Parts: sequence; C-alpha cells; structure tokens
Amino acid sequence: MVPDVKHIRRRRVDSGSRQVALLSTLVRSAIDCRVISGQLARTLQHWAKLWRVPDLPDHIIFRHNARLRTTIARWVIESNCLEVSTRFFELRRDHREILCHELAHAAALKTYGRAVRPHGSEWRELVRDAGYEPRTRRVSKRGSHAPLRGISPQSLYEHRCPVCHAVRYGKKPVTKWRCVECVGAGLSGHLTIRVVPHGVTVP
Repeated sequence: MVPDVKHIRRRRVDSGSRQVALLSTLVRSAIDCRVISGQLARTLQHWAKLWRVPDLPDHIIFRHNARLRTTIARWVIESNCLEVSTRFFELRRDHREILCHELAHAAALKTYGRAVRPHGSEWRELVRDAGYEPRTRRVSKRGSHAPLRGISPQSLYEHRCPVCHAVRYGKKPVTKWRCVECVGAGLSGHLTIRVVPHGVTVP
C-alpha cells in the first residue's frame, strides 16, 4: 500500500511546529524559573561540545527584554545573559538558529577573549560548524529581510556600527546609543547616524 504523501507532509509539518513551540516554551521556562531543561538543555550541550566549550551551558542566563525593538535577541557579555525580545516568542520558526547565532558570540568570547570581533571570522566559523549561515539579519521565507514591526518607514534615523555593521533605527537621532556587542568587546561602540529617506523600505 502506497502511503498518502499529503499525510506524511502534514505529520512532518505538525512535528516541526511542535518542536518550535517546545523550544519557545522551554526558553520562557528558563527565563521564569532560571532552569534550562529538556530539548533546550540538550541543544546547548550539543553546541558546547561542538565548539569545545563544555562548560558553556553552566554560565548562561536567559532573560526577556521587552524594550528590544530592532533586535530579536542579543548576547550581553557583562552578565552572561541571552536576552530575547517579545518578537522571539511571536515567531513561527527560526528559534533554534537565533539561539545558535547569539550563543556563538558567547563561545567566541570564551575561546578567543574580548578582543574577538562580534561578527568576525571566529564567530562565523562557529555558526557554520553548527550548520547555519552566519548572517546578521533574519531572512524571511520570501528571501527578503524581515521588516521591523511597529516602526514607520518615514522620519527614521539609521544608527550603524562602523565595526560590526549592526543597525538600529529610531524616530530621532540618539547620540548616546552604543553598539552593545562592540562595547562588550572593549571598543567604543560609537554609531554613525544618517536619515533614512522617505519611501525607502527599512530592512
């Protein structure tokens, strides 16, 4: 008897959706209870072994930062903390890849020290070793950069780090903003600011 292809595909989709929901739930639990468990713990242990930093999971704290607007997640060096935005829990996919990208920063710092560049060759190699492309922006299924939510494309100011090229947008120029990752690496973290012309789509 030939199996129903539609049913097979549906089972795969359902399984993938459950895994995404499970990982998201485990991250929320790690935030609320300060306990990393289940599939999340096994995933971190796998990366730690792969990156040759076996004690990495022992020094990770998850935290929800509702103030993050242009970043889905970020690694905070000073507190060994992986901060996730509200958008992280709203996503329907890519949770594992996002966590990998951020924790690769932690592994790079632990292996190479604070002199390592945030998105340098060391970080890129770690991400590739884990099976992901070392991009710094999330790409949608259509192949374009996922748009930022809740920010109008008019009257925006781009704040760009000239070192790692991380970008943050604001409705006004904020000279006090700094690149968190570069500051954590011992650099000044100063951002260059320019006006985004009206009608230009923000990536």
